[in-house]
Amino acid sequence: MEARADARLPRRLGLILAGSIADPVPSTRIALLNLLPQLAHAGWEAVPLHEGQPASEQPQLKLRAADIAAQGIRLVIFQKVYGQSAEALARELGALGIPCLFMICDRVVPSMAESCPATVTVTPYLRQLYPADLQSRISVIHDGIEHPEVIKTRWHSGRGQWLRPLRAVLVTSARLYSLPALPPLPAWLRVDVIGDYPPSSHLLERLSKYRLHWQRFPAERQALLRQALNPHIRTLAWDAQGVYEHLCEADLAIIPIDRQPPLGSMPPPGWSVKSENRLSLKMSVGLPVIATRIPSYEPVIEQGVNGFLADTPTDWLAALTELRDPRRRREIGAAARASVVERFSVEAQAKALQTLLEQLDRGRQQP
Repeated sequence: MEARADARLPRRLGLILAGSIADPVPSTRIALLNLLPQLAHAGWEAVPLHEGQPASEQPQLKLRAADIAAQGIRLVIFQKVYGQSAEALARELGALGIPCLFMICDRVVPSMAESCPATVTVTPYLRQLYPADLQSRISVIHDGIEHPEVIKTRWHSGRGQWLRPLRAVLVTSARLYSLPALPPLPAWLRVDVIGDYPPSSHLLERLSKYRLHWQRFPAERQALLRQALNPHIRTLAWDAQGVYEHLCEADLAIIPIDRQPPLGSMPPPGWSVKSENRLSLKMSVGLPVIATRIPSYEPVIEQGVNGFLADTPTDWLAALTELRDPRRRREIGAAARASVVERFSVEAQAKALQTLLEQLDRGRQQP
């Protein structure tokens, strides 16, 4: 009886986080915090050991492996935390029989992957960038869709005209007032860019941000002027609720990405290691999406069926023109949602993470 009672006790899972729980950065929220309720249901009790305040990927960790072991921690997750102190702690924990899992979304960090018995990346492409001798330790767990219950229900019935244009939406993580490279926009289309912008009502704050950007980034002044004066573009402030309202009001979504190659001998360019998160977000709402072709998007989009990949201005114009047809917008939007809502669900990702934790836990129990 006592053994069965012990088996029902929660297993303690230590968390070393790049961001904080109260005010998490997107990677902390999406990659791990959203999965914790599912893990709790499976018998894992999450115990925060370190929170980035402010957020930091390479903090100087002051944690001691012996103190962590004394808390009854069975496993430790390093969520986008790496560097010398993280690697040393992971090795010390391993020596005490506490396996560590490294979760990383948009970096390739072989030294940290070597220090942990398991690593999670968010795309198969990221996994393949690690050395061959580490491949067996690396799993893929995607970013989960946060609000699959949100779905577009109102549709523009026309083809878009100058006076009644179609509305495209772009959610960006680009630096403040540094827009992605937008394709040429036809006269019948307007674009709402949602990102790190002050609300439209905060005119003085907006002007101040423009002025600051103008002073700090002279090479981008021409692009900044084009953006500010372009009547086709509206910039909107991101917030957790408002972004879904804007998605549901849009007619289509775009994800243009500047695929400039890195200079010299550098790590993979940032665009090549992006996750599917922005794509699956828009597709889950039921929007037809046109996106620049990058490695993480190619396995998701079936060309002309549930979305479009565009490499050239001609590709962009052809896809935009096809989506002028209201029937095609609804048809592709429905196919987009159907193709991602279960595959990239939080439940599916939590189940994959739970399976990996169970494997690590069984391994630590072996003599």
